[in-house]
Amino acid sequence: MKVEHMEKILDFKIEAGNPKNNSDFDKGDTKLSEAVYTIFPMETEDAVLSWGEANIPLSYRYDISTIIDDIIQMVFILRNNESGKWSVDWSSDTFAANWEFEWSEESLEIVAQWREEFNASDYLKEHNALRTEKERFLYEWGKITDMLLRNLTECGYNSDNLVDMGMLIEANR
Repeated sequence: MKVEHMEKILDFKIEAGNPKNNSDFDKGDTKLSEAVYTIFPMETEDAVLSWGEANIPLSYRYDISTIIDDIIQMVFILRNNESGKWSVDWSSDTFAANWEFEWSEESLEIVAQWREEFNASDYLKEHNALRTEKERFLYEWGKITDMLLRNLTECGYNSDNLVDMGMLIEANR
């Protein structure tokens, strides 16, 4: 892990916001990523990821729909392994980063490599490492999984019409 400025513990929070879904249901959707893209209009409120003093907007329609599988995988890996190392390459063009994780039972360290297309601020480039409590980190991402589950259910999606809905339900526990 390439750690820069790890001496300071940076705050990590997620504000899920209150995105309005468009009440759409597309019977052609078979995966979470498709359904999330379907139900959220472009103009709805974003989620906001706070990395220290930087706030990063995450569009439900574009970012969250693209990275939902990675979010679920991350939650399962962190929840089911007392300690370890793992990395995720967030694949959204507007949230383009690679995060390297290292954790123990209680603490979690993340080193971010922000890709050029993300256009990270100087602050994010200078503060690319974050240390937090593992449970708090999972709690923050739970705000997103909870928001998705409620909105998808409201629009008529369930485990019968989305092959990976059970994974979201399990990640949300």
